[in-house]
Formats: sequence, C-alpha cells, structure tokens
Amino acid sequence: MKITQVLLPILVGLLFFGCNNYGLLEKLEDPAGITTPRARCGGGPCRIFLETNLGAGYTGNFTDVSGADAKCQASPDKPSPGVYKALISDDPARRVCTTANCSGATGMEQSINWVLYPNQQYMRADGITPIGMTNAAGIFNSALVNAIELTKTPSAVWTGFALSTWLVDTATCNKWTGTGGFSGRVGNANQTANVAFSNTQQDCATAASLYCVEQ
Repeated sequence: MKITQVLLPILVGLLFFGCNNYGLLEKLEDPAGITTPRARCGGGPCRIFLETNLGAGYTGNFTDVSGADAKCQASPDKPSPGVYKALISDDPARRVCTTANCSGATGMEQSINWVLYPNQQYMRADGITPIGMTNAAGIFNSALVNAIELTKTPSAVWTGFALSTWLVDTATCNKWTGTGGFSGRVGNANQTANVAFSNTQQDCATAASLYCVEQ
C-alpha cells in the first residue's frame, strides 16, 4: 500500500509531463506561436539556369517529373546551393494552368506542384541579369526581359507546354517516360517571346535541355 501511495503521484506526474511536453517544445521553438514561412530562394535572387548535361542534352525519358528535378539538383552548373526543380509539365504530376494562361485564376489555385513563385522576379544564373516577373498565377504572361540562356546548347528545352497557353500539351514523351515513337514539346532558351516555353515538337529520342528553377 505504501509503495503504491509513493509511486502513484510519480506516475501521474510523468504522464502529465509526457502529454504536455510537445506543447512546451513548440513554445520553446516558436514562442509567438507563429510559423515563419521559408524565404523564397534562400532569401537571395531566384534564378533559372539551363541544364544541358554538359552539352549532350537529355532524351525525353526522365522516368517522371521527379527524375527531371533530380537532373537539375545534381547539375554541376547549379549556380547556388539551394533546391532546383525542372520547369516541365505533366498533368497531374506538375501543372500551372487548367485554362489558357490561367484565365479566371486569382492566384495559384489551378496549379499542382508548380515550380515558379507568383509575383516573383527571376534572374539568370548570374543572379543579376533579369529574365522576367511572374504574375499572380505564377506564369510569365508577357515577353521576357532577357532570354534565359544565349550561348549554351542544346537550346531546345523540354517543357511539355501547349503553344502560347501554359496548358499541359499532349506531347510530353509519354509523361516523360518514352523515347523513340513519342514526341515532346520544347521551348527555345535563346528566345524572349512565348516560344521560350513552347515552340515545336520533337522526337523524344532527340536531345534537349532542361530549365531549372530555384525554389
């Protein structure tokens, strides 16, 4: 009886502490109870660079969208140590618009796993030369200020966007899993008009680059 009388308060105390220490930890980690959002692009300029596989380019088979992201992240040309993802489309894995140029959207509500921030100025890899500003839907809805890349090749870039609409095209190399017998939509890295993101279709066994966007 005496042992029970001694142990019971201890057990109750431990149970109480165990049930409440998460709240205490949260307060210690965030005293104001407010979660601070992560800074865009690590707090520096948001960059887009052209990943060319050292000039060899890639076929349209990345296994999926995440495979294209992995190429960006592993690139030796990555201009900063942050996270980079591929500006490539495949519904429902990654898209920005469900209506042409996100018509009717007030923000990012049409997008899934999109890689461009809304209302954000983007720079070339040097972090100085402006490319353009996205709108509230997270797309470039006017001509770029400067082309994304002028000298590197291949200048053709896998994107999968339909012409002039930012919609997912039917030509996405079988959802970025196919090569011969499939076609994929490409943009042109040395252009500033909408052909920068959607120009022609090419065979998925043909080499093209990737646009890589800092997160």
